[in-house]
Amino acid sequence: MKKAELLKRNSSSMTQETSTQQSSVEAPPVFLRKLKWAAVAAGCDVRLRVSVGGNPRPTLHWYHNDDPLINDHEDYDGLWIRDCKQDDGGLYTCVAVNHLGEATTSAVLAVLDLGEGKMHSVIRA
Repeated sequence: MKKAELLKRNSSSMTQETSTQQSSVEAPPVFLRKLKWAAVAAGCDVRLRVSVGGNPRPTLHWYHNDDPLINDHEDYDGLWIRDCKQDDGGLYTCVAVNHLGEATTSAVLAVLDLGEGKMHSVIRA
């Protein structure tokens, strides 16, 4: 066996061991990507995106102006708001929870009435 092959094999074994060890370490939730403030035209779709770390995998809870939302789509990395209306504007909060703790991120979504009828664009926040 060549020296380079041996080093490559040993390196990949070490990487596999390290990732296995890291995945079993418990950690409280942390937002790797937090919510960002956004503006969208009325009638458009918008996706409020987050990225969450933690072990065990945190459960996400969404709120609009402090009222709980039901996220039927089980989209773990964000919340889709379809056909935005003026009432959809406001403060959005995502709370990530596991047995070790919780983390929170919030942002404002502004829904603008451009008076041009329904637009068919998608904005990703």
